[in-house]
Amino acid sequence: MSERRTPFYDFHSRSARNLVKGGGGFMFPTSYASSLEEHLNVRRNVGIQDLSTMGEVDIKGPGAERLVRRLLVNEVQDMEPGQLRYSTMCNEDGGVVDDVTVYKFDDEHFMIVTGSGPREKAYRWISEHAVGSSAYVTDLTAAIALPVVQGPRSRGYLKTVVEGVDLDELRFFRFAPCRIGDVELLISRSGYTGELGYELYTPADQAAALWEHILQTGREFNLKPYGLEAMQSLRIEKSLPLYGPDISEEDTPFHVGLGRWIRFDKRDFVGREAL
Repeated sequence: MSERRTPFYDFHSRSARNLVKGGGGFMFPTSYASSLEEHLNVRRNVGIQDLSTMGEVDIKGPGAERLVRRLLVNEVQDMEPGQLRYSTMCNEDGGVVDDVTVYKFDDEHFMIVTGSGPREKAYRWISEHAVGSSAYVTDLTAAIALPVVQGPRSRGYLKTVVEGVDLDELRFFRFAPCRIGDVELLISRSGYTGELGYELYTPADQAAALWEHILQTGREFNLKPYGLEAMQSLRIEKSLPLYGPDISEEDTPFHVGLGRWIRFDKRDFVGREAL
């Protein structure tokens, strides 16, 4: 597989200790300093990581909700606009195609965020099931960058730069449009560290400037970048699974501790009978 680069590649190549090829063929920075220091800084202060390797699949149309309900084992019908929810997508045998988060904009507009490794497989799975569903599926991954700001001081820092949303009122697993400087983006109160944190869905062509702006303005909060090694130790410490090392299509959600997100009160979803 050819090497793929995120919009922050130039920064990583200048600043990271090493780059390794990971999920989806993307080049991942392992660390910028000591991975232990990066881990502890996220736990004590605030860190920023590049998760632009994640996939963003946009789903629109009168059949969008029906399609998402069929693909996800969790329920989406009771979601409100501005809410996100965790789920797995399973095949007919109950094996996990990917674990995802789904964002609801309105009844006819959703976005499914996939893992880095299974991104292309998950997009194909969604697209194949969209045929004849009155829903239109678009892979937005190349157009969106995803810097994430994580740690107990993340809200304090972001309140100094974010405009257009009250971060004190933005609840866990909720999202809203906002602005940082001249960049309009979506901010989501979510993350992969087990800490208070936010994910910033950013236009790819404006992402590099935003990254530098965050690094500069976050200094007084001790905001520092962290890489793949710290991400792994942070998520393992909080028992957060990762597709590939912990999850595959050989596993059902029950095998990997994700059974509580299956909604059997839904009459129909892919894999229901097997599960």
